[in-house]
Amino acid sequence: MKKTLTFLSSLLLLGGCVPAAASTQQEPGEITAVTDLTSENRKNGNTVFRLETEFRNQSDNLSLMEIRYTVRAEDAAGNEIFTVHDTWNGQDTPLDPHQTAVASYAFQQETKDDVKKVIVTVDAWQTADELPPIHLPQPGEYLYEVHKSEYIRNMKNELPVQVYIIIDHMGAQEIADITDPETIQAVTDAFTDLTIAEETNEWVTDNYNSVTFTFADGTSVFISLNLTNLEYSVYGHEHMYKLGNFAEFWTLINDLAEFPQNN
Repeated sequence: MKKTLTFLSSLLLLGGCVPAAASTQQEPGEITAVTDLTSENRKNGNTVFRLETEFRNQSDNLSLMEIRYTVRAEDAAGNEIFTVHDTWNGQDTPLDPHQTAVASYAFQQETKDDVKKVIVTVDAWQTADELPPIHLPQPGEYLYEVHKSEYIRNMKNELPVQVYIIIDHMGAQEIADITDPETIQAVTDAFTDLTIAEETNEWVTDNYNSVTFTFADGTSVFISLNLTNLEYSVYGHEHMYKLGNFAEFWTLINDLAEFPQNN
């Protein structure tokens, strides 16, 4: 997408607000971007930077789903202190005309000079027609009915032809490779009973379980479980959900999986 934009910059350091070091307008813009920077000095020359970039859709008819942007920080002499490339994505909610959205970004790096100017530029964007919104699962919904994969949404009508299960025990894996229709039906029945309980930030290490459904045309859909929680990615943004009606499904896939036999 060819861009027309307005870009502004402002500094917000711990202890007070500093007026914008630069305020530049190119041509009447379809997206306005303003960045606030907070910084916190750490020991050994390290600084924690936090960026809050607000986008305003100035257009009358564009519904935006993704904005790629760059933030450059400079010292008093105009030398680069850091440059960040990041992307805001609406996931399930586009940025409609005359609405605003905020993207956050934080990192730590070693620096000796103070930031005196911050410039944010919008590099490109995609509309909701080019990158359609994806429904985020909500509590109480059946997972298979709202899953982003059409194959999962239709799996009651067109069963998978293979189910591949991994149960991870800190790197030691139990595995099941299922192709018989009766067992596939049982796994599908238990899976389609699963509901979304709530979104959570709970996660564990070394318990990377999964179930992969493969369908008749060769398409595979990977279901990732962090122990017992669903890992669900939408346009590169990771979500974690607790699942309802999970006990029967969990018991079944654990019973089916086995440690490989040593030859």
